[in-house]
Amino acid sequence: MEPLRVTDVGYACLMKAKRFGWDSLADVERVMVLGEHFYFQTTTCGLDAFYRHAIAEHTEETVWALEQIEAYKAVYLLGLCNSLCPGGRPATDFDERNRQVTEFVDSSALPPEACDADAPEWEDVYDLLAEYLRAHEKHFRKHGLTGEGTD
Repeated sequence: MEPLRVTDVGYACLMKAKRFGWDSLADVERVMVLGEHFYFQTTTCGLDAFYRHAIAEHTEETVWALEQIEAYKAVYLLGLCNSLCPGGRPATDFDERNRQVTEFVDSSALPPEACDADAPEWEDVYDLLAEYLRAHEKHFRKHGLTGEGTD
């Protein structure tokens, strides 16, 4: 039996959410969707890329998901960014959220690694997601959320 891959399982869970709605996801599935999206966005362009993506509408839940995998440095950085937004949460309006992101990226309030796509914190997130996936592999296989047969 082939080992499951973080990206495949994250994608399979995302497709389940698109097909049946966000509320159809079990907690372990949400962790994979949110954690994988967070990882992908941050390793693409840094933490600011996460906020410039639609997944940022789930920022508070992403903090929870990162806590589930014990990615505490990422939780700290995400919380720091959130604290720079009015009310401690980014705007849901895409243009307003982009304006907020530009403001906190241009400020000196963030540590340099927050906007560094190569920061080691992001690889830690991937490694922790892989551990989480191995710990919950039975669930994903049982529910057919393996990413097999999807392109």
